[in-house]
Amino acid sequence: MLTSVFSHASLMHLGFNSLALISFSSAAWWILQDMQNRAPSGLQEATPKWHFLAFYVAAGLASSYVSHVAQASRLRFVLRNIARPERAAAAMKAAASIKPSLGASGAIYATVALTAFYYPNTAVNIMFIPIAVPIGAAVSGMVALDILGIIRGWQMFDHWAHLGGAAFGALAYWDGGRTWDWLKQMNKGKVEQRVKAAVEQMEQEHSKSKDA
Repeated sequence: MLTSVFSHASLMHLGFNSLALISFSSAAWWILQDMQNRAPSGLQEATPKWHFLAFYVAAGLASSYVSHVAQASRLRFVLRNIARPERAAAAMKAAASIKPSLGASGAIYATVALTAFYYPNTAVNIMFIPIAVPIGAAVSGMVALDILGIIRGWQMFDHWAHLGGAAFGALAYWDGGRTWDWLKQMNKGKVEQRVKAAVEQMEQEHSKSKDA
């Protein structure tokens, strides 16, 4: 599921995803920085790059997992019904809809959704639409199109991965960086324990050398 986030079906696919990532990653970067500044522990980082990397990879994994579950449910339907004459046609149609999930769109969806929740009234220009619209309305429209795509059985995009990414972005907004802050505190405690153990070992070795 991780490698599929960094794999694309074509150069055009990669290009569109790269353009979207460049357009919204800077906003998400500053959002994560603001979350860090508001963290209850007060632990600060020089840059939010590791937070953004963790957010991006986790969003990609989550959206890939949602897509995988949706594809697995179709496969289960196919296996259960392919041998039944009255359901064979439906099973074949479901089998044709099972396709590999490739691309970073789920992770990018999460980045865009996080930005939309944080700055819902920010105007953005969407490709092929000549007027600027609030990003909150734009993301709502994109989610509605993905839901419609699932209902109608459209196959051009991985709609389940898109919805999984949008849900992850919403969850990250609700979390407000608390999970990342908790992980930092956990890591800080482990580092302090290691430093303390190293200092104690050095003191013991120094004491032994004195006695010798």
